[in-house]
Amino acid sequence: MAMKTTVELPDHLLARMRELAARERTSFKALLEAAVQQFLGNRGGRGRSRFRLEDRSVSGRGLVQDLRGAAVGGVIERSYEGRGG
Repeated sequence: MAMKTTVELPDHLLARMRELAARERTSFKALLEAAVQQFLGNRGGRGRSRFRLEDRSVSGRGLVQDLRGAAVGGVIERSYEGRGG
């Protein structure tokens, strides 16, 4: 069962939560619910949710051809190429 309620938040917190919800492509309601669940869980309450790692995989075909078989150092060096230093 769900219950509607009114919550007053300072403008700066509300703005940060809206930005985060947009960035994570979720609703404000879902973000607020997760925040409350996490807060209660950190206080030793019931209903702790299991940690779930967000899927950040990307589509692609792996390394570019000239880096296949290269040492890790070469891949790292290439990733910073042209960024100063």
